[in-house]
Formats: sequence, C-alpha cells, structure tokens
Amino acid sequence: MNDELPRRYTIRSRLGGDDRNRAYRVFDEMLGEEVVLKVFGGLGDDDQRARFVRDVRMVRRLTHPNVIRIFDVATHGESTFVTMELVEGSHLGALGQLEEREAIRIATGIADALHAAHGRGITHGALRPTNVLVGGDGRVVVTDFCVGSKSPRYTAPELREGGEEEGGPMTPPADLFSLGVLLYEMISGARESSSHEVDSGAVTPPHEHEAALRRELAELVKRLLAGQPARRPTATSAAQRLRHLGAQLDTISRELVLEPVGESHGPRLSILDFRYQGPPSHSHLRGAFAGRLLEVLATTEGLRVAGPGQVDEGDDLLVSGTIQVAAPRVRITLRLAKPNGTQIWSTHVDGLLEGDALEAGMVRRLAESVRLQASALSIEEVVSSAAVALYLEADKLMRAGSADLAEVVSLLEQANSEAGGVPVILGKRALALVRAERWTDECTEDEASGHDYVFEALTAARVLASSCADTFLADAEWHLMQGSLQATLRGYSKAIELAPTSAFAHHRLARTQMRAGRTGVARQRLEHAAMLDPELVEVQLTQVRMAAFAGDDATADALLGRVASRVGRSHPAVLMTQIRLGLWTGRLGLVEDATRWLGDGAAHQRLRAIADAATRRNANVDVLLPKVARYAGVRAEMSTLLAELWLVREEFDEAVSVLRATADALVDLDWLTRCPANVPLRERNDYRQLVGAVRAIVQVSIEDVRTRSRVTL
Repeated sequence: MNDELPRRYTIRSRLGGDDRNRAYRVFDEMLGEEVVLKVFGGLGDDDQRARFVRDVRMVRRLTHPNVIRIFDVATHGESTFVTMELVEGSHLGALGQLEEREAIRIATGIADALHAAHGRGITHGALRPTNVLVGGDGRVVVTDFCVGSKSPRYTAPELREGGEEEGGPMTPPADLFSLGVLLYEMISGARESSSHEVDSGAVTPPHEHEAALRRELAELVKRLLAGQPARRPTATSAAQRLRHLGAQLDTISRELVLEPVGESHGPRLSILDFRYQGPPSHSHLRGAFAGRLLEVLATTEGLRVAGPGQVDEGDDLLVSGTIQVAAPRVRITLRLAKPNGTQIWSTHVDGLLEGDALEAGMVRRLAESVRLQASALSIEEVVSSAAVALYLEADKLMRAGSADLAEVVSLLEQANSEAGGVPVILGKRALALVRAERWTDECTEDEASGHDYVFEALTAARVLASSCADTFLADAEWHLMQGSLQATLRGYSKAIELAPTSAFAHHRLARTQMRAGRTGVARQRLEHAAMLDPELVEVQLTQVRMAAFAGDDATADALLGRVASRVGRSHPAVLMTQIRLGLWTGRLGLVEDATRWLGDGAAHQRLRAIADAATRRNANVDVLLPKVARYAGVRAEMSTLLAELWLVREEFDEAVSVLRATADALVDLDWLTRCPANVPLRERNDYRQLVGAVRAIVQVSIEDVRTRSRVTL
C-alpha cells in the first residue's frame, strides 16, 4: 500500500473501507502529526476524477469547527487520495440512543456545519451516522463532504427511485432531510436496516417514543422530514431552533400536543361529571368530553383547573353540564356554578357526531366561552358589578365586529375608571385603544397627545397585565401599525399561547400569515378561528380576499353576502371589502353598488371618496391617504389600495411608485404575488425587484419568530 502513496505518509493502521475505498491512520511527515488518509477507487475517467478533486478542494477552503479539516487531495499513480484531520472519538452510529440534551447539541453542530457549507454553495450529499464524528472533547465534526456514498435511508424522497428528482444533484433541502433522520434516530434509538426509508409519516412520533420526543422537537423533526423540499427549514433556521430547544430544555413541558402553562393565580375551576342523555352506544362521550375539556382549559393562562370530579374547598367555580345525543346530532350544555350550588351562567353548542366522536371544535368553542366568562367572574370580587357589565358589553361589541370603536373605548374607559387598574380590563382597554388609533379619521392639533395616550395605555397593560392575552394582541396591533412584522408575529403567537381557544387571536395571526405569503397555514388557521367562533365577522371577510385571490369569485361573493345579511349592508367593513373585491377582480359594478349603501358618517365619506376614485378618472387618488397614515405600517397597507386605484386607470408607473414608497414596511407578499389586479405589473423589472425585497424581509421575520414560538408559523 505504501507504494501507492507519496513517501511523506507512513501507514499506522487501517480504519475501514472496502476494496474500492479505504481509510487509514497515517503519519504525515510534512505536518508532523497523524492524519486520516482515504483512498478512492472507481472514480471513472479522467474528467470524473478531475471533478472529484475540484469538489474536495472547494471543501478544503471551508473553515469551520464543525467541518472536518482537509489537508490535501491529489492523485498518485492510479489512486486518488484525500487527507484530513484525525478526530479521536466515535462516529454517531456507535453512540446509540442519546439523551435529548446531547442529541440536540450534536444536531446543532451538524446544522452549523451545513449552514457554513451551504453558504459557500457546497452540499454534503451523503450525510449519515458514519460521517458525523463526536470527539473525546465533545466536538461535533461532519466529514466526507462531496465524497461519501449515498444511503437510501438518509436520502431525501425526491432523490430516491421514483422521486421527482430521481438521481438528480444533491440540494441543501436534501441535506436537511438527512439531518432529520439523524435527529430522529438519536432521540428514538430507532435504526432499522439501511433499506428502510424514513419519512415524515414514520416520525409522527411513535407512541413508545412520545415521552422522549417533546412537542417542539417533534415538530422540528417533522419539518426536516417534510416530503416537499420547500417545506424544510434552512440549515440556519434549524440551528437556531435547536439552540432554542437546548436553552429551554429544562422548562419545556413533556406534553407533545398541549402544554400546561404552569401555576396560575386566576380562578380555580373543578370539572364535575357530566350527565348523558341518549343511546348507550355513545355514553362514552361523557368521559371523553370532560377529559378533553380539562386538557384544553389546562393550557389556558389565568385558569386553575381540577377534575373531572375533583372538588376542593378552594374551588371558585364548578363546571358541569349535559351531553344530549340524537345521532347524528349532539348538544352540549355547559354550566358554571358557585361552590354553594348557585348557577351563574350557562351556554350550549350544537354539533354533529363524527363517527363515535364529537365534531371537531365543539370542545374548544365551549372552552373559550368558559375562559371569557371566568375572566369576567374573576374580577367580580374586587370591582363593582357596573364595571363588570361595562367590560362584558365592550367585549361583546368587539367580538361582533362593531364599527363603533369609539363606543367600545368609552365603555372600557368607564370600566377602568370604576375598577382602578384590574389586569383583564387594562388588557382589553389597550387593545381597543390601539385598534381605534389605527382606524380613526380624526387629525387635530392634539394628535401627538392622542398617540401618547394610547402608548401609555399599552405600557400600563404591558406592566400590570403581562399575563393577559389581550395585552399581547394590543402589542401585536401596535407593532403592525409600525410596520414590524417580527414583533407583530411574536405578539399574536404569544396571545395564542396564553389563550389557545381565542378565535380573535387565531384570526389576527392567520391574516398576518396570509399577508406574509403563508397561504396554506393561514387558510387552516382561519378555518380553526371560524370553528371557534362562527359569528366572528373578520374571519369571513378575510376569507373573501382569499377566495378572490384564488380566482373563486362565486365563493367570495357568497361569503360577503353571508356577512352582509348578518351585520347589514351598510357596515363599513362590509362596504370596504365589497369595494376592494371589485378592484381586485375588475368588477367595478360592485364598487358602484356599494355607493348605494353609503351614509353621511366619517367612515362612509371616506369610502365614498375611494369609490369615486375607482369609477371617476378625474378624482384625486392621493388625498385618500388617511391622516392616521403617520404610521409606517398603515401607510404600507394603504399603498396597496392606492395602487389598485392607479391600476384601474392603467397608470402602471404610478402604481409601482406608490408601492415602492412604502417598501420598508410593505409585507403583504400575498397581495404582491396573488392579487388579480396587479397581473399587469408582474413582468416589470422594478416590480420584480420590489417583490424580491419584500420576500427577503418576510422570510427573515418568519424564521426569526419561528425559533422562539411554539405556535406554527
């Protein structure tokens, strides 16, 4: 063997290999140290050997603590060899199942190595346990970039036999799939034969591994093993999420689906046994519903929950009810009572059986009703009944999509004055004030003090109501006005963590996800919000836009008609959506029709000006920018409307100009790429550059928040 190599290398031992490829531990006289030398055979003709050498030299220029150091690559006679540093330790395949902390640490090192390589245009191509080394000092080193042989088990599905890119070149997403298999194996200890192909279905995760694969870690593995390459995270994102998991390992709950929020100081609820009325074949629903209700309420901030059937002297409220079944229909009646038996509230939900189970959403809808009522009841002991009534009325108006935000603010200001700083009221008040500030048409000399007043209310909620979902909703709305997508996503996500059954929170996050181009995720979350609260007006109006952008005018018209029949044709939100629908789809008859319902109020006058600008070419478009557009986020949102008005007139330069003027805060990637109205702009270079810039901002924002949030983005 020594005759096949330059004299500078002295073989000490053989490390492994086969007839074609061999690895040795050698002493390099030039370096004065032991190194690993690998001899490669069967590389093909001279062109293939030259390509191999070129690829290895690219890797040699890659300097990173998690990437093996390559010293030399050359041919000697008929042999091609590569020398690299000697790492004293074990390869990953020899370590077996690992503790979560160690598995996350090793996976982070692999992800960092891939990040460094992908940034230089290098893919690994054959990532598997034997080319991940763990040194005696704990250092994680990835070896065999560009020189390893593929294993079916670790090869992404698109590159396997029958895949869309069968036999194609390796890509960064394919490397991330391999990382997903390695991470799954480290956590679960499962290493089937090399012919077994792991996919996202195989990591759902198995029941025997549920205790080991915590929720967030399981979600990351699923994303890494996604069947579609575009759905896998980048190496950068994977490394960030793994670091986040490692830092939070001691505090993350071991529940894979729902995570209790820990000790709460809110009212204590005990869930009593439910009565059942119906055929014996469905009597199991009684226990199933009580258990599921307990599980959902236990994840809600501000509630302490016991049960089913665990009554304690410290209970504040007792939850009971009746399940009535007349297949396929089912009605669940829920009641809240004082410990002395006095009933203080009740509600019911009707639904359908799905096989032997309750219709999806019934439990969460009732849980949200309990949350809202318990929040109101929790303050009765410390504030007057008048303050509670004011709070509940304001909440009802907000949930119903009231156009009179001034009335909502007035009710909450009175409630806060009566209550003297109760957290629940402070959070709701901050949310109402921010939303009113966003949509007000007034601009007076006192404008600055109005802005300061809203900010002071938000600050008070942040300090005194930091565990209230409404505070985080208010914070998200505030940052939405400022044009900060990252802070907006963080606020909505945190609100959902605190109130997982809040339809309003789910809708606001869905709307933001939609604008950020996450259409599929947004559609699912919108459906979830509609399930939680079928009467929430904003959900259906957002669905109008989604249908229109998908080219389904019939569905868009039907949804708009359904909302109008419930809240009235003259509702400003309905009329604005009708006008926008006409602009999106080029049906200016819808715009003309909307004017029939306009009155004399300030909101209606603004809508009339928009309608005039759409239907009369001599109307001034620029005056439509509202005074409140001193906020960058609002200016950016309004710029899409102004662009639509210019597009109606076929003034394409003006349309692009108004969009570019707000590019720093314009995050509506969905509008830029899917709105039917802007099709004429999509072949312009300046418009393409704008879309590219917005896409980059959106992607960075989503990746940043995704690493910190438990909520799917």
